[in-house]
Amino acid sequence: MPTGRKTSRVLGFSLLELMVVIAIITILLGMAAVRYQRSVLNAREAVLRSDLHDLREAIQHYTRKFSYQTATTSDFVEAIGEATGQDLEWLFDQYVYKPGHPE
Repeated sequence: MPTGRKTSRVLGFSLLELMVVIAIITILLGMAAVRYQRSVLNAREAVLRSDLHDLREAIQHYTRKFSYQTATTSDFVEAIGEATGQDLEWLFDQYVYKPGHPE
């Protein structure tokens, strides 16, 4: 039997439910941001570790090539270029040969 009352069903979410969902999303984003920053830092450290290894190899090449000899700065630049397989004149021009601060 009908009671004469109208039942109205409200569609949607309450403000409290929306605030809980936003809080959960904020916490998850915060956790993801920390993890992302950590992975970026680990990637940078890996690149620096590789660069340090390459520099160590280049300096060892220089010391093997010019051990017990008198070497000039251009000899050093040439030996480092040989060890790395790159032309590093631009680097030494800025830091060694030009007066003032590097650009």
